[in-house]
Amino acid sequence: MQRRVEIAIVRGTVALAKDSKNYQQALDFIQDLIDRGEATIYEVKETLHTKTYTLDAQIIGTDATMLSENFEFKLNQIPDSRVQGLQIIRGLEPTLAAATRHTAQFQVKNHLSISVGTRLADAVVKDALRRPQPTAEYIEKGENALYRQIKAHLDQHFIETEKIARILSLAIEGQKNCILWGDAGHGKSRMVEEAIRGLRLSNDCFVQSFGEGMDEARLFGGLDFAKFKQKDVIEYNTDRSFLNRKIAVFEEIFDSPAIVLLALKDTLTARELRNGAQRCPMKTECIIGLTNRSPAEISELGAAAHALIERFPLQLEVKWDRYDTDIYKRLFAKVKPKANEFMRHTLAEMCADVHDKGGFISPRSAIHALETVIIAANGTDFEDHSCFKALAYVPGFERIIEGLAEELERKAALHKATLEIKAIAEEANGLGNLLSTAHDSLECLALCKDIQPLHDKLSKIKVSDGLIEPRNNLQDFLNQLLDHAQKKALDMIPKESHDSYQAP
Repeated sequence: MQRRVEIAIVRGTVALAKDSKNYQQALDFIQDLIDRGEATIYEVKETLHTKTYTLDAQIIGTDATMLSENFEFKLNQIPDSRVQGLQIIRGLEPTLAAATRHTAQFQVKNHLSISVGTRLADAVVKDALRRPQPTAEYIEKGENALYRQIKAHLDQHFIETEKIARILSLAIEGQKNCILWGDAGHGKSRMVEEAIRGLRLSNDCFVQSFGEGMDEARLFGGLDFAKFKQKDVIEYNTDRSFLNRKIAVFEEIFDSPAIVLLALKDTLTARELRNGAQRCPMKTECIIGLTNRSPAEISELGAAAHALIERFPLQLEVKWDRYDTDIYKRLFAKVKPKANEFMRHTLAEMCADVHDKGGFISPRSAIHALETVIIAANGTDFEDHSCFKALAYVPGFERIIEGLAEELERKAALHKATLEIKAIAEEANGLGNLLSTAHDSLECLALCKDIQPLHDKLSKIKVSDGLIEPRNNLQDFLNQLLDHAQKKALDMIPKESHDSYQAP
């Protein structure tokens, strides 16, 4: 008989201080949770100094309390934030678990999101709890403590860390060798280094760079010259090699001569160094190989190379799932949160544009480009955009420089209109939340007077083709919000007063 469990929602509230130096990083962290489908926004409240998010996560498991603690752990990783409490809503059906309140939501281009709830959560939950408790197949997420620890540490410095954290946790906990491969510039070495530092294993980790100059002696700690002089015996100084450490990291592992790889393969097979009469047991539990070359390419070099690849059963190509504007924006917000927003946004679009046209801007190159533009803008008026001319010296951006001035003017106008629409959307969201808690007709009528100016302000914004649809969606939303406020006001007026009421 298959194991069956309940579906529930865990709801957590986290407060962000706007004056925190990590405020933008915290917002990006929350956006990452949403992008990965690990959370949805239930409610957003904002004051002069604080922005408070209430986030929902659907959980499927035999122990909802334990899974809710996992969600709380994620929320606690949000920089400079305060988790104000958790609530578990049990017994929801899958359709209800995805929508515990009625939400009018429009996705706006450039990833503006307008979401206003009507606070039907209590009614929906009560209705759900009156029915027989639904069940669902158990889903194993594999988020063990080691994975969470590695990911939490990596998330402080990098984006797109989930796969790296998962393979490293599997390799270290399972004592298996792994290969991380892929195009240069994705931070393979730095992420592995940070993960090991976060686990406090740096003192038990051996890092070695391979290459054409690599030989067996270097691999196994160098020749023991003292023993050679005293006994005329050629042996290796294994105490200074990877054999004496728990974890080993081999940089560019496949760039060394074939004889070195063959010696490494034999050692991994025997789990000890065998050098004539010299025997040295291998204490290493996990070897992490880093390379720009694919394991399949190496495996085709011959039987010996294929046998070595088989000693690394866990393999991951380190790359982003996409190279669009949003992911470069997340990268820039992570590494340079204080940089000018328009600068970050514009450069992110440039990087994505290069990729769309068949080029490639690695994360490392993108960071160098941003730092170059920041340096070029130092002490100048950023509004003239001349700092972007410095990109002519960054490989990959040569073609973009052509016609840059006109393109930047267009982007600046688009950016300004986007921010104006976003501000109106956020204000509308706040009015919607106030409307959902209004208790009398006077409050609703007052909100009607606040909604109408937003509609007028929106109509005056000049937008390009890319913002026409988002602007129209927001106008429709404001109309719906105004209609809802007027209807709610009417519903709250005593019947005998309806005839004398006129909408503002």
